[in-house]
Amino acid sequence: MYMAELEATSLLIISGGAFLIPLIAGRIGIPVAVAEIIFGLLISRWIKVGELIEFLSILGFALLMFIAGMEIDFKRVEEEGKEGLLFSTLICSMFFILSYVLCRYLFLDVFYTLVLGATSTGMVIAALRETGKTRTELGQTLILMSSIGEIMTLVLMTAFSIYEKTSLSVEFFVEIGTLSVIFVVAYLVLFLLKSAVWWYPKQFSKIIAGDPSEVGVRIGLALMFAFIAISVKLKVEMILGAFIAGAIFSFVFREKGPLEEKFSSIGYGFFIPVFFINVGISFEPVFSVELLKFLSKLLVLVLLVKLIPSLLLSSKGITIRESFSSGFILSAPLTLLIAIASLGTEIGAITQEESSAIVLLAMASGLLYPTVFKLLESGENVTA
Repeated sequence: MYMAELEATSLLIISGGAFLIPLIAGRIGIPVAVAEIIFGLLISRWIKVGELIEFLSILGFALLMFIAGMEIDFKRVEEEGKEGLLFSTLICSMFFILSYVLCRYLFLDVFYTLVLGATSTGMVIAALRETGKTRTELGQTLILMSSIGEIMTLVLMTAFSIYEKTSLSVEFFVEIGTLSVIFVVAYLVLFLLKSAVWWYPKQFSKIIAGDPSEVGVRIGLALMFAFIAISVKLKVEMILGAFIAGAIFSFVFREKGPLEEKFSSIGYGFFIPVFFINVGISFEPVFSVELLKFLSKLLVLVLLVKLIPSLLLSSKGITIRESFSSGFILSAPLTLLIAIASLGTEIGAITQEESSAIVLLAMASGLLYPTVFKLLESGENVTA
């Protein structure tokens, strides 16, 4: 009974924080996600994280990855054509190749290839909206690149997790083969949904427009939970399943405006803040001079890895200044860095101190690099 009351009090504090933090973060000019992690860290000694809060946190993370998948603009992908898609894929591949080379040269564990090369859409889209660059050539190119980079990061995370458990044995290739099952299932679901939209256009147009039963939201959530269940069954990272579900939803429902807003409201209204606050609560930093030195090293390396390949964007007609600023915003994959830190400790690839450094890297890069991007792109705003 006492434990239940304690958790209820904890939930009350977390809910209050989820309400107040965006107001405070907006005033002091820091990303809401970073502020939520800091809040969680500050209240950690008074909070009891039980099954309920843990469940809400996992659900928040799943919704975050589902929304990330939804943010892929497949119209833009088709407009870019094979050449544009290959160009963006090449640059994202260079992130990981350069990361691997630096890890070998600097005697870092190969796990840091994920840390340095990780790319995600979250901070990119937020910064583009704030600078009014969403609809520009730069904005659309960055959204495409970050989407491809996010997919590559999630697949590599899953592959690395399998490798750590099996090494380069027969079991590794069997597990990788099992991983392909989720993509086969995704293709089949995509085919079925596209066929349904083709045969029943009126019914699906109502779903997009909105209806009292919120069938569109139900379809999206059903997709998300179905792919999470498949991921768990296949022993694949849950976040990959949630992301694939969001991408399928985005591909089928191209004009998803109202639905995307509804999912954002559900996620960012409560569940996603609970996830970030819980990250702060669970965070046990082991501060030392060595840790701060290591953090500084990672901050430089993660920027270097993104900055050098990003300069190639100038070959697409994007200015040198914009290419340079792109390297900064791509260096702040806050959510995925937290996921990578969690994965690293779970599979025993990194120590608790290294995990602390990666979470701090997520926070520091999330504060610093988007700010630099906004300063560089503050002129000549184009309405989004």
